[in-house]
Amino acid sequence: MASTPPGKGLFGWLGRQVGHVKKAVQTEPKALPKPPPKPAASGPAPKPTAAQSDPKVLYREGRVEEADHPTQPGVKLRRTVIDEVIVEKDPSAPSGK
Repeated sequence: MASTPPGKGLFGWLGRQVGHVKKAVQTEPKALPKPPPKPAASGPAPKPTAAQSDPKVLYREGRVEEADHPTQPGVKLRRTVIDEVIVEKDPSAPSGK
């Protein structure tokens, strides 16, 4: 590499920048390393079977709130809220007979 870059001033600098970009476009990118395998439990959780626990829903309320966006006409904001009270039956707990 030369001790002083070729070209002087603004156009010399601009030519070097164009050269760097040209080389970057022509160069093939290196292959990325393969990501590690995902754990088996990363998928959706399995649904409990009848033998595990059957939760009893005591209370459930679902509401939907909608409002127009304050700065963008024609855009609506929607919030869906579900409130639940559930009791899970523990199969290992002794019954209160």
